[in-house]
Amino acid sequence: MALFSESPWKWTSRFLLLGGASFLVGFVSALLHPLFGDSSALGGVLFYFAGLCSLAFWAGVVGAAVSFVRERRGHHAPPAKPVA
Repeated sequence: MALFSESPWKWTSRFLLLGGASFLVGFVSALLHPLFGDSSALGGVLFYFAGLCSLAFWAGVVGAAVSFVRERRGHHAPPAKPVA
């Protein structure tokens, strides 16, 4: 299986999906966090979950930009060698 597939938009769409989903989940977590407060376990989990989603959002944005530029320039990765 190749690291980057033959479809030029496959990885870009995956990174955009990662960025969009993490933005949505992080936004909902940030809205729900004050309702439960820092003293409850769920409030603390939502706070850390919102922080992790912000990191995943930026990973999705940067990954989408890099894969988009690579595909536009025609720099496709060589097929991966099978692990024996």
